[in-house]
Amino acid sequence: DMGLGKSIQTLAVFLERKALQKAPALLICPTSVIGNWQREAQRFAPELRVLIHHGAARRKKEDFAGQVGQYDVVLASYALAHRDEETLKQIEWDGIVLD
Repeated sequence: DMGLGKSIQTLAVFLERKALQKAPALLICPTSVIGNWQREAQRFAPELRVLIHHGAARRKKEDFAGQVGQYDVVLASYALAHRDEETLKQIEWDGIVLD
């Protein structure tokens, strides 16, 4: 359901986990809302470092593994998560959220 505050609550959890210096979290969502998540993070949790893992220029395999540690949250779409399964499963995520 829309408008229940799930995004804000999820961002609050990400902020709490960041304070504990945990590994990045992976958030998988429909492609159509990746931009929404990015804007919500910028608005309500600007201290979160968010990586959008999407598009033809995205990093893969070892390049991705070297980059992901610089971020608190990685956004990816369901379709991309399926295509990049090998890349994503090499990371030990602090948590995985499915939207």
